[in-house]
Amino acid sequence: MRVLYYAVPWFLDVEAPFIAAMSRLVDLHVLLEINPMAWRTSMFDVSSIPVASGVSQAEAVLQALPGRLTESWGQVQDFRLAVYPGKRAYDPRNLQTGRAVLGHVRAVAPDVVHLEGYSGRLTWVLPALARRPLVVSVHDPRPHLGESHWRKTIVRRLSFAAADRLVLHNRAQVADFRDEYRVPESKVEVIPLGVCDAFASWGVGNAGDGSGEEEGTVLFYGRLSPYKGLEDLYRAAELVCRQMPTARFIVAGQPVPGYDLPPAPDLPGNALELHLGYVPNDELIALMRRSCLVVCPYTEATQSAVVLTAYAFNKPVVATEVGGLPEYVRHGETGLLVPPRDPEALAAAIIRVLAGAERHKFRLGIRALAEGELSWTGIAERTAEAYCRMLGGIQ
Repeated sequence: MRVLYYAVPWFLDVEAPFIAAMSRLVDLHVLLEINPMAWRTSMFDVSSIPVASGVSQAEAVLQALPGRLTESWGQVQDFRLAVYPGKRAYDPRNLQTGRAVLGHVRAVAPDVVHLEGYSGRLTWVLPALARRPLVVSVHDPRPHLGESHWRKTIVRRLSFAAADRLVLHNRAQVADFRDEYRVPESKVEVIPLGVCDAFASWGVGNAGDGSGEEEGTVLFYGRLSPYKGLEDLYRAAELVCRQMPTARFIVAGQPVPGYDLPPAPDLPGNALELHLGYVPNDELIALMRRSCLVVCPYTEATQSAVVLTAYAFNKPVVATEVGGLPEYVRHGETGLLVPPRDPEALAAAIIRVLAGAERHKFRLGIRALAEGELSWTGIAERTAEAYCRMLGGIQ
């Protein structure tokens, strides 16, 4: 089976291991979208490189990534860039690249086109792409609180309507998703995301033994947005520090446009450490190694690459019972779950993990989950089976 996989830099943390695993099962051709806003985003820690617009050779970008990462893609048949010159998705200059993408698709002649997410830059050519069996991975069925935009809503609806199969990454939102977008059950596949273990390519192992941990350190990282529950974490941090004066909280990430951070909590000494802005991979790895646990006090969620990155470093997670998070954070096995918007419960869970008695058990649970249900080999196999079901249905 020949598959053309259209990847985007902001999902590289889950795309990288998926590409490696899927390339062992199918003839995989990869197109990575590049646009002026794509550099240094998420795990794609690459500074701007001059690349020609259109469908371009990928050597310059691949050489900027760790060798251990690109070596894992050794069985990929072809890896190219789809380079868009316009910052805005609907810039007319991007149409020429869209046409080049269509030309590349015709040349590859894939059995399946798989889009990772729904890029607005493909809107120009989506009807033509949909003439081939089309799979779309759905990371966020709805915009998160504070991140809604009418253009993104249009792209979602167009992409979902064009797809022959839609891959969701948690079961909790399937019913609402189908109702909202009027999607028949036969079009939906539920396949989890795996552990973001590609961070090991940056020269640091999983640190699964806890070496480098600074006792009492709690990490909150990722895109800073209204739905992330930072206000609840700050209130919980005050409660934690009253009982555990040596506790330390690290907040790291880039605030989304228009989001004003809540006032810093009243913590003793230097108990709050802020890293605002883009967090490079080497800095994120260092923060992970220092931390005893990762906290996700979200008020809403789909799934979370933050959880899956924490697992790559064998760190337990304290998260809220929202969206698909309970499918990834196994209460009492890989971390703890608490109700959303409940700083007292959040503080109690943080204290319980920091106390240390259960951390070894959590690490064992994380390893078992990573090697079992969340293994990329199994995820690739399930995805390939979904391709076959789709092709059988179309034929």
